[in-house]
Amino acid sequence: MNLKNGKEMERLVAGTYLNSMCIDRGKTLAEEMGKQGTDVKTAFTYLNLAWLEILSKMEYHDARNEASVQLAKEIYNRPVEPPKVTSLKEVSEKETVRSVDSESPRDVAKALSTYLRTDSAGRYAGFLQALMSEHRTLQQSFTRMGMCWLRADCRNRKNLSWICDIDAHLPFI
Repeated sequence: MNLKNGKEMERLVAGTYLNSMCIDRGKTLAEEMGKQGTDVKTAFTYLNLAWLEILSKMEYHDARNEASVQLAKEIYNRPVEPPKVTSLKEVSEKETVRSVDSESPRDVAKALSTYLRTDSAGRYAGFLQALMSEHRTLQQSFTRMGMCWLRADCRNRKNLSWICDIDAHLPFI
């Protein structure tokens, strides 16, 4: 798998890993991402906020992702200042092309961390574009996982701590 490719990473995270009947997979992935370095955690916060910004501007939605869109609009109804993502350190070719155990939250988190480091200059556009084209139920699953992450991470970010107070119960579809 090419861990530099945003479309492939989106397919791994939303299309495969989160696309499961296991209810706590998103929470488990968020917990694994919490074990990564500070630079990766900042990049993951940026990715999730960028996704919510896209959702907040979405004109068309249906019952499958309506709750996600409404949540995003509630968040972006206020000024949101995403964390600054700097170009992260170079990643070796050996790290970016490898197989990934899509059932392992630890391995998926490591793969996602590699992607976040390699595409920091591109601001994760490939991942976000692929997620916009994804099935709406998988968009909702990604948003649910993202909110698990943001609740944990934003407690430590003064300008985003208010996100922790938002009541976000996204239904499983």
